[in-house]
Amino acid sequence: MKILALSLASVALVVAGFCLWMQFSVPHASVAIVRVDEVLAKYQGAMDARSSFVKTTGSWQSNIDTLKHELHQMMMDYEHDRSSMSESVRQTMEEAIRRKQAEVEDYSRAIEERAGKEQALLTESVVNHIHRAADQLGRNRGYGLVLAVQDDATVLYKQDAVDITNEVLQVLGQNYRGELRTTK
Repeated sequence: MKILALSLASVALVVAGFCLWMQFSVPHASVAIVRVDEVLAKYQGAMDARSSFVKTTGSWQSNIDTLKHELHQMMMDYEHDRSSMSESVRQTMEEAIRRKQAEVEDYSRAIEERAGKEQALLTESVVNHIHRAADQLGRNRGYGLVLAVQDDATVLYKQDAVDITNEVLQVLGQNYRGELRTTK
């Protein structure tokens, strides 16, 4: 979810600049805010995405652990029997250990890359859902701008702003049907 936090922080900065531009370009545009941290904590789709990601990566980690255990066992067997091995058997075992080490490293790298892609897809899906809900509310209520804020420290002044976080959560809850999908 670090990617989501960084993405949303970047979006918040761009939107803040846009908000300043709107303030001077569009007189009296009404502004609403959505507290993204709260939405991510309470939105069932985000919770399901986290749960799915943890379950999937847990399975992948289990596979990595199994490969590492097999490698460790090969190394222990080699060390135990090395003194009684012929030179050709020793070389064959050493080569098998090197191949297993390469397999563990390659698989670990591939899983790390796949996990990053999976997290990015889930994050994008959650962000899209939040965006659609905020867009729907913004259009229905006539807001000129809806800002995503990461925490209250990013909002310097909000007397005129309307916090629509709970309404966004309601729309998300009404529209969510478990449709966040991963690549599996």
